Amino acid sequence: MGTDILRAMRERVSVRTYRTQPLSKAHIQKIETFIKQQQKPPFGTDIRFVVLDTEEGHIGRKDTFGVIRGAGTFIACILPSGGRLADLGYAFEAVVLFAQKLGIGTCWMGTFNRKTFSRAAKVKVGETLPVVSPLGYPDKKRSRADKSVRFIAGSRKRLPWERLFFNGSLDTPLTEANAGVFSEALEMVRLAPSASNRQPWRIVKEGNDTFHFYIQRSKAYIGNMLGFDIQMIDMGIALYHFEAALGARGISGGFSEEKSDIGISGEKRGAVEYVTTFREGEKR
Repeated sequence: MGTDILRAMRERVSVRTYRTQPLSKAHIQKIETFIKQQQKPPFGTDIRFVVLDTEEGHIGRKDTFGVIRGAGTFIACILPSGGRLADLGYAFEAVVLFAQKLGIGTCWMGTFNRKTFSRAAKVKVGETLPVVSPLGYPDKKRSRADKSVRFIAGSRKRLPWERLFFNGSLDTPLTEANAGVFSEALEMVRLAPSASNRQPWRIVKEGNDTFHFYIQRSKAYIGNMLGFDIQMIDMGIALYHFEAALGARGISGGFSEEKSDIGISGEKRGAVEYVTTFREGEKR
């Protein structure tokens, strides 16, 4: 994986205002080819993608509640029955960043007219459609709705290292110096998008080559207000950023589930939930 993925991670922003120019057939074909060649996500879920034309799918601006303007193409990310939402986040972020490298704008959307999009994407019984994204060429001029959403979400704000990354224990912040060759990948996780920019990931480094991923849930999303666990999707995005950033520097490894409680004790116990562990050199 080339280092252009790192640039895509740094530069990508959510785009809600698009030029009316249709997405080229060549770009659609490249995205569909990328999807077919994509490696399986960490937990092995077969994520299904459908590229939607707004005219063929009868999707209008009202179906995004007025947030998206000008986009003529969308991509739906469909989760099979029993599938893992972290896998969906991982797989969709890979597509989103590939689109970024092509100069195509995207915007993660968990709130939209689910009935209309599900019908257009031909969602089957047992499948769910948690997220979609427009695909299009960004307009230099943002709509008022776009500016408002970005302001409310605090899109450019990110938590500092000491709130996200830890060394051996959740009581001990991890410094960039102590992270060594993994510091860049962790920074790419810090920059990753998340619902309302809550950044629910917490990562504990163990030894020289092992990283345990935990989720710290926000009260605003407890209770599945959207009907699905959107913060677990965020965790999948973080997993992709970490693995892809390491891959760009030639560092291999893999994820496995170990039900770890490394670094969790006392008042920290119960505040986070274990998700997965990454070990350098281990292929999944």
